[in-house]
Amino acid sequence: MNSGMPSPMLTSITQTGSGLARSTAKRSNLPRLYVADNANGRTSITTATGSCGGIVQMTFAVEEKRRMGTNYYAVKNRPSMSDPIHIGKASMGWLFHFEIQNDTWNDPPVVWNTFKQVKEWLQEHVVEKKDFVIMNEYDEIVSYDDLMDNIEWRQNDEHCRSNPHNFSYDVRNVDGYRFSEGEFS
Repeated sequence: MNSGMPSPMLTSITQTGSGLARSTAKRSNLPRLYVADNANGRTSITTATGSCGGIVQMTFAVEEKRRMGTNYYAVKNRPSMSDPIHIGKASMGWLFHFEIQNDTWNDPPVVWNTFKQVKEWLQEHVVEKKDFVIMNEYDEIVSYDDLMDNIEWRQNDEHCRSNPHNFSYDVRNVDGYRFSEGEFS
């Protein structure tokens, strides 16, 4: 079906801190597209057509970012990846894998070996004091809430929970969460 409108040719897609991306059309009279991920792992695309004054929305399933293998770090709020503190890694089909931290010489000290301690440290330094931000290995800032949602989603996902290798390879089971010492990626 051809509505008589030319097909939009997108020139860019910009990721914002809120998780919404806005793409701009090559010509100003073409519609703008707004893309938003929702909690059900689906992506909505909304087009504001302008001259017609109408709004069209399509929703479709996509591969969720939280299923990709991604490392997460707490970094000094510059933001940069200098001197990162490895929080852990989210991998498809696995529970979140935390790296135990026992750096009492760091300023501030970074000591955690339970999920509760990780949450408390991140809450204090990312949410309250804002002296750190959470970044992934792709240099994207990740909100505290988005990281916690990702971790909890994995803890509650049947596929991730039933992985027989979750607690092998020197990985400790700490109240159902995966922890190990030493660097990993």
